[in-house]
Amino acid sequence: PRGSGIPKPTNQPGPGEYAQPSTLYGSHPMLPVAGRVPKTTTKRSTPSDALSMGGVTPAPHDYKVTADGEFGSVAQAKAPRYSMRAKISDPADKEVRPGATSYTLGNQGRNGSTETQKWTMAPRGSGIPKPTNQPGPGEYAQPSTLYGSHPMLPVAGRVPKTTTKRSTPSDALSMGGVTPAPHDYKVTADGEFGSVAQAKAPRYSMRAKISDPADKEVRPGATSYTLGNQGRNGSTETQKWTM
Repeated sequence: PRGSGIPKPTNQPGPGEYAQPSTLYGSHPMLPVAGRVPKTTTKRSTPSDALSMGGVTPAPHDYKVTADGEFGSVAQAKAPRYSMRAKISDPADKEVRPGATSYTLGNQGRNGSTETQKWTMAPRGSGIPKPTNQPGPGEYAQPSTLYGSHPMLPVAGRVPKTTTKRSTPSDALSMGGVTPAPHDYKVTADGEFGSVAQAKAPRYSMRAKISDPADKEVRPGATSYTLGNQGRNGSTETQKWTM
């Protein structure tokens, strides 16, 4: 073999087997450095502890190297990006200025007023005195003769006497009653076309057929006869001999 005659190296520790004290806690055996973190007796973990103690060692895909909304890795060189501040407001913009719709031109044009001459006429009833404020015929109550209470006509009452006031058509407006509208009336019939008041073509119906008393007579049918060997010209039998 290739290593025949070459003695094997001695089993001795390498450089990584020796503990390297840290100067963070001020406990270095050779360097007098003041501690920079609080003193603790807890053993700090080393990268090799993840292999020897069964810990979880992160893989490359466990690290997040991208940012949301960014293209590529966060470590990649990108073009510079700049932001712009808001536009500075001009104090003159706060001044209230009239717009195009703030003016009312009316009948004015570029050469002046476009109105023509106007004349006024006296009202039609000027000089005629107004009629006096007096009641019309409809303002007087018209007593009915139904109850026999007419002041001038001695007519006997034709309906039972009652003291209840009869309603008038105007009560539906003044007393808040329900007044039917045109669409509240039903002017069509189910299964009919158009209004019930429209003229339609005449429609006729037919009664059942009248039965003939002769139909009750029992008459022989075609299958009631046995023709045998008979035809329309007589018997269809041929001569027969016996022996």
